Amino acid sequence: MEVRIVAFFIFAACSLNSLDTRSETFSDASFSIQRNDNISNAQADNEIFSDTILNAELSFGKFVDLDDGLSATWLAGIEYYDYRDWPGFSHLNFNGAVELKKKNGLGPFVPNYGAQLRIEQQSYDRDIRDRLNTELDFFWRKRLSESWDISINLGVIETAADNIVPAGPSAVDLGPMSGMSLPGDVYDLSQRSLSLSS
Repeated sequence: MEVRIVAFFIFAACSLNSLDTRSETFSDASFSIQRNDNISNAQADNEIFSDTILNAELSFGKFVDLDDGLSATWLAGIEYYDYRDWPGFSHLNFNGAVELKKKNGLGPFVPNYGAQLRIEQQSYDRDIRDRLNTELDFFWRKRLSESWDISINLGVIETAADNIVPAGPSAVDLGPMSGMSLPGDVYDLSQRSLSLSS
């Protein structure tokens, strides 16, 4: 279970309309305090560790209405996660995303569909965890009423570790969570997801 306490959320959603009425730039900044009582995602009591995490984020973006219901949005951001008790998990993220969305028709209840490509570089205090995440999402969304909407999302995530230095005690002592003597590419991940939400 993770409990998030939002301590500060300002500078937010500062929208600056450009001279072109078909585009809009925006920025957002936030700060939060989180408490995660199982950062190790473990089941056995002696393997469960908790921590308080400070998180700061800053992002910029631009929305462009291209033509005939087609729009594009780009985003660029930086965020930092500071783990108080387990600093080996602290990391700095640089990310960028591009989204193309198509809406067929006018009005709030017309469905839209599109794709988003997101790339994120994660740099950890323990270099062994450094990785590059690439995420591609395809989506279909429809607003059903003033209170309800529905969406279908297909996602593909690929994560590539930056090195193959051993991930376990032979590389660096991480305390009780030292892990196994595996190469750094143990952090390479591949994930596919299909979701339906309302």
